[in-house]
Amino acid sequence: MINEIPGNFWIRFTSPHPKDFSDELINTMAKCQRVTPYLNLPVQSGDDEILKKMNRPYTVNQYKDLVKKIRDKFALIREGLERGVAISTDIIVGFPGETKKQFENTVKLFKEIKFDMAYIAEYSPRPGTAAEKLKDDVPKKEKERRYKILTEVLKETALENNKKFVGKEIEVLIERQGIRNKKQVYFGKTRTYKTVKIQLDPKPYTLNANLIGNFVKVKIIDALPWGLKGKLI
Repeated sequence: MINEIPGNFWIRFTSPHPKDFSDELINTMAKCQRVTPYLNLPVQSGDDEILKKMNRPYTVNQYKDLVKKIRDKFALIREGLERGVAISTDIIVGFPGETKKQFENTVKLFKEIKFDMAYIAEYSPRPGTAAEKLKDDVPKKEKERRYKILTEVLKETALENNKKFVGKEIEVLIERQGIRNKKQVYFGKTRTYKTVKIQLDPKPYTLNANLIGNFVKVKIIDALPWGLKGKLI
């Protein structure tokens, strides 16, 4: 029904719990063209024992199967760049009792899934949670080390995923404008939730606040781990 509403707009559906992501929901999301091909699917850990401690009612293999279902369905229904749905995740490193071997399972999952983005957090006790009762036994420096390792893996996979956009003409939703290195720029988001920096030539362009909140066509000229660079068409 939402797909039939007139007008030019996107819907971004994010951060569902993996246990609630049914086949019906996957099919609906892929078929609804208003829904952007992006999903934040929190996994939290790549180790089954840690997931159990976190009270996450799924295994790593079940999570991987879910990601495959989502990607396969978008590949079947969507066309062009939208066939490759972008997937991000949430991760906690240094959860109580997490061994180095268990952390390596998370690294392995990162390399296998090839996330577009990940929101990585170092564990810290949160009042009122079940985990607060567990001993916070992973040293701060070890948490920082694990954070850096996952970030490096993510940089590689994100850059690899972003490179496929170079040379393509895509629609971008302009969010803000500004000056960088004395040059005029806009910042916007693609349908796959990638940030695009659009640098304008000094002439004949001038910053136009009316572009903010509107869709524009952009040619992508470069890829970075955390975003893209483009120019207005």
